[in-house]
Amino acid sequence: MMDQQLLLDPNVDPAELGPCIDACERCHRTCMRAAMRFALEQGGRHTEPEYFRLLIACQIVSRLTADSLLAGLPLYEHVCALCARICRDCAAACSQLEAMEECTGACTRCAECCEVIAATRPNPMPALPPVVAPAPRRLPRRVKRGRR
Repeated sequence: MMDQQLLLDPNVDPAELGPCIDACERCHRTCMRAAMRFALEQGGRHTEPEYFRLLIACQIVSRLTADSLLAGLPLYEHVCALCARICRDCAAACSQLEAMEECTGACTRCAECCEVIAATRPNPMPALPPVVAPAPRRLPRRVKRGRR
């Protein structure tokens, strides 16, 4: 019942929502642990900048996605699509490295769940109104007093 209350979009199957949130949270924990407790200690290819940044990006976006789904935020499908993309890339990168099977599995599962949720509303992102900056306020001119 709680899953039904999390997201008000009728296109999302509540039976898929809870497992997706769980998969995103697991991916977040797994990537964080892999980066901070394994990759940094292993060194070598595990800490190459491109790979390490991807691992951290995956950890961040999976947490953001879980939080977005929990909060029922608008545009959740775009957050899920981004998460799926980054998790797929991270899983592929992890699969090329030694002892990263747990991370590969967590990223793959998260990507699969997010792809399902993202597909519930395949509409393009709506155009947002332009941000109009307020006109700058003119500061009152200071009157210069003559020196005495």
